[in-house]
Amino acid sequence: MIRPVNASDTNRTLIEIQDRLRPILVTSFFLHARCQYLHAVRLGGIEDDLASKVSQKAIGGFITNTFRSTYDVIAAFYRLAHDDGGQIPFMAEGETYENLLETRWCEFFAAELSILVESSALVHFVLAAFLLDERRPYAPRAEAQLVQLLKERYGPKLRQLQASREEKNGPRT
Repeated sequence: MIRPVNASDTNRTLIEIQDRLRPILVTSFFLHARCQYLHAVRLGGIEDDLASKVSQKAIGGFITNTFRSTYDVIAAFYRLAHDDGGQIPFMAEGETYENLLETRWCEFFAAELSILVESSALVHFVLAAFLLDERRPYAPRAEAQLVQLLKERYGPKLRQLQASREEKNGPRT
């Protein structure tokens, strides 16, 4: 289960949606990285042992656990940067708050994924977690590198958000 990251991370509905969608989105995360790598291999005309393993290896059930922390960092960034704190926005007739949150989260994740897989380092770490540490189900070294990469990406944006909120509302005590 995803846990709130700080006192302002209070939208339990969004956290539950993110947790429920974890298996689907984590698999998507891996598949995008794999496709990006295999596309580069085809463009370069370099079919090596790694490319063969990547294209032939079955995904299996451990993907969700392998990338748990990676997913949690992306999910937390989304909540901190994009969540309205549980305020119910204007919605089209028949739309529910939960559906709106799910749609927005999935749209963000898809857009973010298309940016993230452009990083060769990220693709490398994803494949390393999947292939190189396969005997250790949680692939901690490669995932730790993925998490660090994401923190470097999101850290400045979160600090900027924090500063603008403090400027608007005053510093937290």
